[in-house]
Amino acid sequence: MAISKIVRLGLEEMVLKGRENGDDLRFILDDLNAHLATLGLPDRVSLASLTRYLASLAPAAAPAMHQPQIAPRMAEVALNVGGRAEQALATLDEYLTIAQGELDQNGQHNHAAIIGYIAESRKQVKLFVDLMDKLYSAQRIAIFQQTVLDAIEEADPEAAAKIRENLRRHHEIRRASLLGA
Repeated sequence: MAISKIVRLGLEEMVLKGRENGDDLRFILDDLNAHLATLGLPDRVSLASLTRYLASLAPAAAPAMHQPQIAPRMAEVALNVGGRAEQALATLDEYLTIAQGELDQNGQHNHAAIIGYIAESRKQVKLFVDLMDKLYSAQRIAIFQQTVLDAIEEADPEAAAKIRENLRRHHEIRRASLLGA
């Protein structure tokens, strides 16, 4: 296995100090590269190298640190949707309990209402599961894209900068079209 660029350049302490301070990966990366520049070294550390180094220390820590802007937003969406789904299901459970206790004019349970509440509960659960699946897929796509961009940046920083700029422009165009601007 090849020696990590971070180890080869003697930057381990800086990385660990950044982690202890709670810095995100981009901040640590900028700090490392600024330090290398002040030493007059032409080497640069890529995000991919930093991520691999951190993963080698604690494999479970790297993905969460690797996605600081995505994970909190996805968690917020999941909690909001989960809370709303929980409220909707609680309301449906109340209506189901009422429907199970009521009898129609023939003294029979209102089976249509009971089945309707059960069906609506099932739809709410399916909607929540589908949304969580989409959020998970979006996170996996974002991680894949970031990994590819990091590899390109490590191989050719100029090409990576062009790709990031093109992605940013496409994102702005898409956002403007969605907002009607």
